[in-house]
Amino acid sequence: PLAKQLTIPSSEPETILDTLKILRARKNAFVLCPDLKRVAALIAGYVAQEEKHTVSLICPNVRDAELLAGALSHLTPAYISGEESNGARWKAWMRWRKNETRLMIATRIGALLPHPALSTVFIIRAGHENHKQKDQNPRYDTRSALHLWHEQTHGKLFFMDVMPRGDDLAWCN
Repeated sequence: PLAKQLTIPSSEPETILDTLKILRARKNAFVLCPDLKRVAALIAGYVAQEEKHTVSLICPNVRDAELLAGALSHLTPAYISGEESNGARWKAWMRWRKNETRLMIATRIGALLPHPALSTVFIIRAGHENHKQKDQNPRYDTRSALHLWHEQTHGKLFFMDVMPRGDDLAWCN
């Protein structure tokens, strides 16, 4: 459904292009994105401009991941939600690991699926409580795990949401 609605107002392309310039120049940032249409537009622009980057989108829930996968289907992303069978998850992960696609869209499980050439991670709706798994093992917070990845690999890490958490602002300077 979102793929058909991926039109942004005619007054916004310049703002999106300016945001893309900033993202290309920075290693981390908080990006104000009021909805998934604008998130998808920014991601599509980023993937188009950064042709050598392997990109991962980490979503807080299956619905957001499905909507973004539909909106970005022209980029043939690997899609992992945790609800698919183990075999389907393995195939999607291997497609991404073998560089058959440069984009993976996943729920928080994606933070635990490594890629040797991963260069950019976007945490979608970064303030959402579902980024923290507290009810079963392994207990982890996607944002903290990816911040550690960012510090160790110097990859790009972007938090996207309507409003930043205090931790997000501290991490993004």
